[in-house]
Amino acid sequence: VETVTKVFYVDNVSAAHKEIIDRFNKAYSGNIEIVPINLPFSKFSTNERKELLTRALRSKSNQIDLFTVDVIWVPRFARWCQPLDEYFPVNERSKFVKSVLNSCYYDNHFYAIPLYTDISVMYYRSDIINRLPGAEEIEKKISRSLTWQEFIDLHKRLKENGLNYPFYVFSADHFEGLTCSFYEGIAGLKSKVITKDSVNLNSPGVKKTIQLLSDLVNKYKMSPPEVIKFDEYQGYQYALKNDAVFIRGWPGFLTQYNTVLDNAQKMKNIKMAPLPHMAGYPPKFVYGGWNFMISKYSEKKKEALSFIRFALREENQKILFKIGGYIPVNKDVYKDTLFMTENNELNNYLKFMENGFHRPYRKNYTRISDIISYYLQKAIQNQTSVEEVINSMQRAINSDETVIK
Repeated sequence: VETVTKVFYVDNVSAAHKEIIDRFNKAYSGNIEIVPINLPFSKFSTNERKELLTRALRSKSNQIDLFTVDVIWVPRFARWCQPLDEYFPVNERSKFVKSVLNSCYYDNHFYAIPLYTDISVMYYRSDIINRLPGAEEIEKKISRSLTWQEFIDLHKRLKENGLNYPFYVFSADHFEGLTCSFYEGIAGLKSKVITKDSVNLNSPGVKKTIQLLSDLVNKYKMSPPEVIKFDEYQGYQYALKNDAVFIRGWPGFLTQYNTVLDNAQKMKNIKMAPLPHMAGYPPKFVYGGWNFMISKYSEKKKEALSFIRFALREENQKILFKIGGYIPVNKDVYKDTLFMTENNELNNYLKFMENGFHRPYRKNYTRISDIISYYLQKAIQNQTSVEEVINSMQRAINSDETVIK
């Protein structure tokens, strides 16, 4: 009797992931079975997912074979994972979109394989904007990226026209999503504050960014105070329920959440646009995405690799995009002109990616990120001055301080 090898795979198992898993299990029936362990974004924030994975791997458990990590976690998880250099030679790696490859290396070894990439975006309610005089011109400007000042002025115009909706929802809970907004601000202002070897937060760019994030809530009243409780999913929920005009998010909002967030009518009026930027500087968008890693304690590495290769096939990358809105990492998808014509938003993502940037790759990145989001949230809550926030961040990063969640 043939025994089936069961591979335990931890991820946010969306409908798109499930389709790929089902196709694989059918193709390898009687031989390999992928058993998904679902940690959905609707129930677990990225930080909670990181903690659960860390705990399981620290205990050297062989109950997890394969999992995905936020691209920025690769250095953190490398110690528990199998290097993949010998399985994916350099010529094979060249099949991946170049921007994602950086995130797969740690310590000169190839530790991770991209499943999909991501780029931060903004969504807006075109039906609300269309109630303004000169709406067509406003939408054109939005699609090119407004400056923050133009964004602030647009908020005033809406209020003057009696459109008193929450204006801008972003995720300001103590987690990675808030840190991303911080990095976009400083990258847009060309402030290099975190390198491989040092962290120096005493720069005008850092001050300006923290001040802006605080002012959105406290000075301009453009963002509701509730944002300090939101990860992305909770932000989406609030924005739809309360008719927010603009939302910071990630690709796939319209496809991944259309069944969970029961607002089909409102969803139809949502358009995608680039995030605002500081006048005189280019817009900057943070790269996200999730990479496969294989536990070094797994006894089913070969079978896990079979699934990774399967998920990366051109037809399966297209399925991930069509069902889940996940941006493909296989270059061949972008060579299919018919597919690109039929899926024009992919061209928009490619445009955004020209201004994309990666967060710093450091082994202790998650610790630094936790400290930044913890103190940043205090500034947004107006609990302390921007200068104090910067000093506290710098002091905590330079010491062995850990932020208690």
